[in-house]
Amino acid sequence: MEHDCTAAARWWRKATEQGYAEAQYELGKCYRYEYGVKEDRREAVRWYRQAAEQGVSLAKDALKSMGVKWESVGKKRGVYSSISYSAMSSRKAGR
Repeated sequence: MEHDCTAAARWWRKATEQGYAEAQYELGKCYRYEYGVKEDRREAVRWYRQAAEQGVSLAKDALKSMGVKWESVGKKRGVYSSISYSAMSSRKAGR
């Protein structure tokens, strides 16, 4: 399975070079869940953000689930900022 994931990640990257939004989302998943590449949160956010800027709603959902706020600012522009895990933990714990 790992070999297939590595090949898939390589193909998703090639597709991102052509500007395919769905590929950007899929490559973000690869980095988030360590599918064929080393887990890298920053890379996951980078690819999810690019996909979100092109209108991929699953990418917007992924950013939100990672604690990254993303707001649309026009057709292909977006603003995002990280919410610290400690702040999120504090809210959950009622502190």
